[in-house]
Amino acid sequence: MKIAYKKKSVGISFYVAISICLSTIACKKNEEVKPNTSTVSVSTNDKTFFAQLKKTGDEFAKGNIWRGYNFDKTPMYLVYRDASGTPVRGYLVNPISTIAGAVKVSEADNQGLNVYRYDAMINQANTKLKAGNDAFEFNYKIEGNDYYLQAYADQDIANYEAISLATHEVFHTFQFTSAWSPNPGELQDEQNYPINADLLSYQLLLLKIAEKMPKETDQAKIKSYLEMYVALREAEMKLDPSPSKLVRFMANNQEEGEGTARYIEYAVNYRVFSDFTSKRPSFVDVNSVEITSQRQVRSTFAFGIWYSTGAAVAYMLDNQGVDIATQIQSNKNVYEVAVAHLNLTEAQKTAALNQAKVEFNWTSIQQEAARLMALR
Repeated sequence: MKIAYKKKSVGISFYVAISICLSTIACKKNEEVKPNTSTVSVSTNDKTFFAQLKKTGDEFAKGNIWRGYNFDKTPMYLVYRDASGTPVRGYLVNPISTIAGAVKVSEADNQGLNVYRYDAMINQANTKLKAGNDAFEFNYKIEGNDYYLQAYADQDIANYEAISLATHEVFHTFQFTSAWSPNPGELQDEQNYPINADLLSYQLLLLKIAEKMPKETDQAKIKSYLEMYVALREAEMKLDPSPSKLVRFMANNQEEGEGTARYIEYAVNYRVFSDFTSKRPSFVDVNSVEITSQRQVRSTFAFGIWYSTGAAVAYMLDNQGVDIATQIQSNKNVYEVAVAHLNLTEAQKTAALNQAKVEFNWTSIQQEAARLMALR
């Protein structure tokens, strides 16, 4: 995952009005006092992060990455930590109500965001984060209202870790709304997910396909890769020995939840940040040769892999003209959408599977699967 966020603050104006002077005959008229302005210094990194948030929100607001995802309107509380991990300052973005003590960041520094400096709850928020995953919290209460809470540090800005975490996790809050119908039968059981040499081989093959995205843009080639995906996933489901049929009810649905979140995260970054492609050339962040233990095998192939494969499939479906937002939000996972879109015959699936094995060196993949299975 990542960490994220920071920002500065500046002046809030208010009116001290009415000086009333009495005389023996009448009162003098009320006199408006010059507004008081509070100023808070803002770091260069704060401004950079504000700009990232603003550009990202504006891109999502166009509605052509994922319609209905209103990242730009999300209430957030962002806590900056220094190099020692100590919370130093906090920022409210899109506050739901007027918060006593919150100071509006000046237009010169806010990069177009509706953002306020608010330090009163940084220690409480940091304690909440430490008690959880230490990075973010979905529904953090501030004066009775829910905010997306996230920590960030300086190093998380230049590498886009902060903004990526925010776009990804806030998308999950969108998935929790009534706009998204969850797929029935969804399961999560990482410890019992089936892992064997045959299933690992198919998963490694799927990763090879996912690594092609989003560099591949040719529609005909992408259609062939989408066909390979459908054939491979069907083969996995047929091999699944788990009583709960976890390939169907876990893998497919994790691709829906985490895969689509990875998809929108990378899709917006590719559009907004010119150097993101060099930092993240594909949706895949799994490199099997770096895996050296069975614990890593399970964490990767019983959970982490579906971020990558789900994102790649969402990209391929979008490339093929599928309205992925409408389809996937209507209680279908990416596999089901792909199956319905392609409507392959058994012969076509067999051909696609064979083609995948030839193109991506099936023998080498099987050898890597055997290596992974032999790890302790």
